[in-house]
Amino acid sequence: MANIRVLSAADLRRALPMPRAIAAMRHAFSALDAGDVAMPVRVALPSAEGTTLFMPAADRSTRRVGQKVVTVFGGNLARGLPTIHALVTLFDGETGEPLALFEGATLTQLRTGAVSGLATDLLARPECRTLTIFGAGAQAPAQIDAICAVRPIERINVISRGPSAQRLAERLQSTDSQRAYHAPSHVARAVQSADIIVAVTSSREPLFKSEWVQPGSHINGVGAFRPDMQEVDAQLIAQSTVIVDQREAAQVEAGELIIAAERGSWSWDCLYAELGALVNGHVPLPDHNGITYFKSCGLAIQDLAAASAALEVAEAEGLGQLIEMGPLTQSR
Repeated sequence: MANIRVLSAADLRRALPMPRAIAAMRHAFSALDAGDVAMPVRVALPSAEGTTLFMPAADRSTRRVGQKVVTVFGGNLARGLPTIHALVTLFDGETGEPLALFEGATLTQLRTGAVSGLATDLLARPECRTLTIFGAGAQAPAQIDAICAVRPIERINVISRGPSAQRLAERLQSTDSQRAYHAPSHVARAVQSADIIVAVTSSREPLFKSEWVQPGSHINGVGAFRPDMQEVDAQLIAQSTVIVDQREAAQVEAGELIIAAERGSWSWDCLYAELGALVNGHVPLPDHNGITYFKSCGLAIQDLAAASAALEVAEAEGLGQLIEMGPLTQSR
């Protein structure tokens, strides 16, 4: 009989605490840089109602194969349903047996936050105390959690349109007495005082002015995921040491970099490194005198590594549900 373990959102939060998620991302980018990962370009299947995305990957170092399937259906809001749904499947890379099925939205939030945590750990000054985050949506708490896991953050500024920033700041403050959460109205001051800045929005216009960013700051660009989106301006890109998760993905999806290159203020030849090269020590870490900018596009190997790490804990602690799939039979 073939059994598959199914992990819900709650199971994932128990199985993948942020420090473990960050460690999983460290492995993912190390394996990617070492050439141990097979990862085809993401496939988009459009329909009249929306788009379905397929993101497969295989990791030879862990002998795991997986795929995330994401559906983006804009009309769901009128139906009272989320716009995005996602599932992640994990298989044994030696036998092809299905191992587990994961709720994909939560896994995506955790691994996306963890990548920012990894980049921050490598690039931000050790003494960073103040974080300013643009965006108060579903991704924001994981971003904050990840950065607080690697730096001694004391003050967190949450900035967003409407009342969502205040609501998020109050909610996080109610469960965290170690840090001070604010929803400041003065954006310039929040940027000027920040040691670390995170942008996790779908903005098509820069969220802040480059001259507000102080030398020694680190920025994680997370939200913009299309060529027409731009969370930071071209001048800031030109002033920064730029690191990406993968050059190939960034050249297709990273709007800030694409726009800066098109305007001639920055060139792809100026790209400092991919994140995996820093993890493996193939490229030295930049100094802390300037501004570092990490652009996160999101890669299938991140989902695979996060799923593998979560499954290891789930099996040890009996998390999730084991579903009997029936007898294995030969089929063609």
